[in-house]
Amino acid sequence: MLRHALRLKPFNRNLITLYHNCSRQKHLKLINVNTQITHSLHCRLFTSLNCGSNLLSFKKMGDTQSGLADTTGIERPGKIMLSDEEWKAKLTKQQYNVCRRHGTEKAWTGELLENKDKGIYTCACCGTEIFSSSTKFDSGSGWPSFFDVLKDKDVSDLPAVDLRSDESSGMVRTEVLCGKCDAHLGHVFNDGPRPTGLRYCINSVCLKFKPGATDKVKPEL
Repeated sequence: MLRHALRLKPFNRNLITLYHNCSRQKHLKLINVNTQITHSLHCRLFTSLNCGSNLLSFKKMGDTQSGLADTTGIERPGKIMLSDEEWKAKLTKQQYNVCRRHGTEKAWTGELLENKDKGIYTCACCGTEIFSSSTKFDSGSGWPSFFDVLKDKDVSDLPAVDLRSDESSGMVRTEVLCGKCDAHLGHVFNDGPRPTGLRYCINSVCLKFKPGATDKVKPEL
């Protein structure tokens, strides 16, 4: 909006030059039009500035505001390393495109989006346990959402996922990866419910559901 406001002056000057030989009546109409344009742009700029809280809310969804550090440099035991061809043979086409090529499934189409059964959500690529159904909630985003993640089965001090900065698609976000096989799962934002305030927004195709006990996570509400 500032760019438009700064370009307004030469725009007015060009119009006045173009109509320099017009009658006084037309010239007055031109001034009135320019005044209306200026007023409109100023109002839109003022509105944008007063919507700062909304703009900041969008920024808060990015890396710099999340408070979650990049964990990809931490060594984990039990890493699963397969070649690209091996992953292609193991996964469906959609799983491969999303999990290994960092794609995104279409919102509201995921098989596990509406699942309300008790159990554990595992990585579709390697079977690592990632989320408990006790932390799943309806975010209205169109993708399965969780407010917490399970612990690494080999290192209890680590979460089951890795996090890293993702600057693709013209945004700055925090990407969520499987801690064992580096599969792309989705992104995490800091607009989730209590007690964590986090929203792990996960592609349904990246997960598999295992019915059963969910006492691995006991959130303090």
